[in-house]
Amino acid sequence: MSRNDPKNQNSGYKVPRLLPLHLFVLAAGLSLWLGHMETGAFTLTTGGLAVLAAAAGITAWSAVTFARAKTTIMPGAKPAALITNGPFRYSRNPIYGAMVLALAGLWSFTGGFSPFMVLLPFIAFIQNRFIAMEERHMLAVFGEEYLVYCMRTRRWL
Repeated sequence: MSRNDPKNQNSGYKVPRLLPLHLFVLAAGLSLWLGHMETGAFTLTTGGLAVLAAAAGITAWSAVTFARAKTTIMPGAKPAALITNGPFRYSRNPIYGAMVLALAGLWSFTGGFSPFMVLLPFIAFIQNRFIAMEERHMLAVFGEEYLVYCMRTRRWL
């Protein structure tokens, strides 16, 4: 679905040009670069790989849940269904949570503290730029049903 698709015109907001995935890739690269500049090291750790595997698993589980519900995964597109099962039973934003988890896993590869300087701004930006916008949109589309879901399911974890 393109940015100018008429189906998006009624979705409540425009599809952002810079998507969360773009920000994640940028944050991951910056985190690894800062950590390497600080320590001169880059070592694949078992713990870091396990955390990355968990993040990938959560993301895949979320994507499968979207596909089964026959609704969009794209920010800004109009959802066809409110997903409250799968990983969405535990978090309203499991994919964003998985991105944060993956950044933490990457952080462990350098052994430095500077990647932490990327993690908090990433969380704040995702929260303020995407999650807040998506929550307003979901409320407009699903109303009371979404409010009930919000009351029983945490935003992050």
